[in-house]
Amino acid sequence: MNKNTFREYIQPVVVLVAICLVASFVLAYVNQITAPIIDEKQNAEIYAAMHELLPDATGFTKLDCSVNGVSAFYQDDGGTGYAAVSSAKGFHSDITVTTVMDPNGVVLGLKVDASGETATIGAKVAESSYADKYVGVSGSADSVDVLSGATYSSRALRAAVNEALTAYSVVVKGAAYDPAADTSAADTESSATTGSTADSSSGATSSSGSTADSSSGATSSSGDTAGAADSTSSATGKE
Repeated sequence: MNKNTFREYIQPVVVLVAICLVASFVLAYVNQITAPIIDEKQNAEIYAAMHELLPDATGFTKLDCSVNGVSAFYQDDGGTGYAAVSSAKGFHSDITVTTVMDPNGVVLGLKVDASGETATIGAKVAESSYADKYVGVSGSADSVDVLSGATYSSRALRAAVNEALTAYSVVVKGAAYDPAADTSAADTESSATTGSTADSSSGATSSSGSTADSSSGATSSSGDTAGAADSTSSATGKE
């Protein structure tokens, strides 16, 4: 092996490998430092939500929970209630919900993080005017209607609350649970995908209609205005 071959082919590879190794060690070190801080912040937010809705709580203990979509399940050591942290896929991002329940599994309130959704549409599911509709629900949240104009986001919220209620049944009441058979989150995503496809097909039909109107000599400006209105309405309704 001559020096030119080493410089041209082997040396760059060695340098790249060294850079990757150093970068990996740095990232691992940074994660080791920041992970506990992030967890502490998240736990503080969860505890604050639980204390707000369970003011007589004496302390919280995290319980094992294998329910799909549920990242944490807590019980109050004083027996005043439970809390589950769950999430489901919204229109743009996951919607995370802290559901606080009394000892009988009745929802006392929600803390909703829908910050990844559109501020004026999907994020509205986090407002108390809608989230409070879940107060008093137990067993299933299917009786709560979706929010008009934010269909997928509100379906995600409902799915997350259902996951929390399922967690209560499994962890507290000992109900049987098969993670492989739990398709609630998949159904939510499937509905969103189907709706988007349908909207896309509808838009294509509308476009064809506009072309036909243009060919027959119909006033195009009126058709374009109506098409734009339909498009705006469709975009609003999808989330």
